[in-house]
Amino acid sequence: MLDTVSSGPQIKGMYINGQWVAGSGQFDDLNPSDGSVWARIPDGGVTEARQAIAAAQAAFPAWKALPFQERARPDCRLDHETRPAGRHRGGVHESGYSRRNP
Repeated sequence: MLDTVSSGPQIKGMYINGQWVAGSGQFDDLNPSDGSVWARIPDGGVTEARQAIAAAQAAFPAWKALPFQERARPDCRLDHETRPAGRHRGGVHESGYSRRNP
């Protein structure tokens, strides 16, 4: 539960084009239950947004050419790694990838 967490995650930066980018500053992400700082989030601006858009546009053709199962795998792995054991979305993942065995 967030109310019992004493320190938030350490945010490296924004992940753009395979690299961690610090950004021009930071802003506080507050715990809504008590107003304490949960984490300091990198504050991206126009430059970082343009870099991210350019990287996404450059990567899109190769990503689009992959079979659906390959495109869904990183999303499912992230979901699995960030949810507590036994807690998952169930049947169909948001991306449409089914996590159940037939």
